[in-house]
Amino acid sequence: MRYLVTGGRGVIGSIFARRLVREGHQVTIVDDGDDPRHLANSFEGPSYHAERLERMSLDRLTGLVASSDRVFHAAASTGIPYSAEQPLDDWRRNVDGTLALLEALRREPRPTVVLSSVKPYDLSEIIVGGVDERFCLHADEPYAASKGAQSLICQAYASSYGIPITVFRCSNLWGPACPHGAR
Repeated sequence: MRYLVTGGRGVIGSIFARRLVREGHQVTIVDDGDDPRHLANSFEGPSYHAERLERMSLDRLTGLVASSDRVFHAAASTGIPYSAEQPLDDWRRNVDGTLALLEALRREPRPTVVLSSVKPYDLSEIIVGGVDERFCLHADEPYAASKGAQSLICQAYASSYGIPITVFRCSNLWGPACPHGAR
């Protein structure tokens, strides 16, 4: 199977991509590569494109999608403090990057998994079993707003264009590839 993994040098993207490579799948990674914390997450095997999704031409991104069977979208700004310091860049990474990918998927639909966050939701409503679209949105900071917009635009593209998209709304993540600090 051929996978496109955006954010493939980040914490979750790199773990997922490594697993795919170990299982014998072909992996293409798109990651801007500008975060020095993720240098330790590099590994041999996948085809690597050091670009930001929102800066990539639609034709180039569509070509990468078309050459894949599945898409795993983990490219994002993940830090709440960073979003407060750099709200425009946070928005570009979380929303504009996702929208660029969705436009490519509109041309070449592929089953897609998108990593988002529970942060835009009213956390007092969260119970065991997860979060779905019925929960109220409550964006109390730029990060929550950008992640809420990311989830909603994915939902709109899935519904409007029939793209098979699953959004995971993750909580705090930690693991062996996790660098200190968050961006």
